[in-house]
Amino acid sequence: MFSFVQESHGSDYSGSGGTTIATSADAHTAGNMLVVCTRGATVGTIVTSVTDTAGNAYRRVGRSALSGSDMELWYAQNITGHATNVVTATFNGSIAFRSIICAEFTGEPLVLVEQIPSIIGERTLPTSFTITTPAFTTLFADELIVYAAQIDQLSTTWTPETNFTAAFSDGTLSLNYRVVSAIQTAVTITATNSANNSRDILAATFVDAAAYGGGGGSPGGSPGGSPGVGTETGFATVGG
Repeated sequence: MFSFVQESHGSDYSGSGGTTIATSADAHTAGNMLVVCTRGATVGTIVTSVTDTAGNAYRRVGRSALSGSDMELWYAQNITGHATNVVTATFNGSIAFRSIICAEFTGEPLVLVEQIPSIIGERTLPTSFTITTPAFTTLFADELIVYAAQIDQLSTTWTPETNFTAAFSDGTLSLNYRVVSAIQTAVTITATNSANNSRDILAATFVDAAAYGGGGGSPGGSPGGSPGVGTETGFATVGG
């Protein structure tokens, strides 16, 4: 069973350009999993890599950028521990406003990634303070559900979906999680913000590979993957 350990984060909202953003240093434990969300507020930029002091390998889970800002989810599994680990995201260009959040989870050293099984994007004028994922059903009983949400505005407040806990929110970018012990059927995730501006939500679930006969890694063709668990992303975006 997954459990949350701690979070670290970093941001630069000064308006000065830069191609990297890093978390503060944390003591990360060997064998755990790190889930990272990033945000870059420049159209067309993407994260080219996520690295850390310990030399762990990160894989991209998904990306949403229809609001005009790039938001991505990455993870590293069965990590090498480090007493002062710093996680750094590198972008493909200079970005004035950028942020990163890293959450550490224990309990499952090898995972499969089962993103929300619909690829959906919406680009409309905001008419409410919420953003909702497509409906999805998890495949297994014991899963970790994670979602990130971002808004193109500073100093706002994100309210997590019911039964979710915020790992951290900096007023623009928010990372949230829920550990479930039963299959979730036709559920959606709704994030609520205090402001009404262009925003994105991106979600994924993580499954214990060993418990369900997999070999770890990202399924659907990556090394160690378990056939039959796809790697699709589900997200929604509103904003002009």
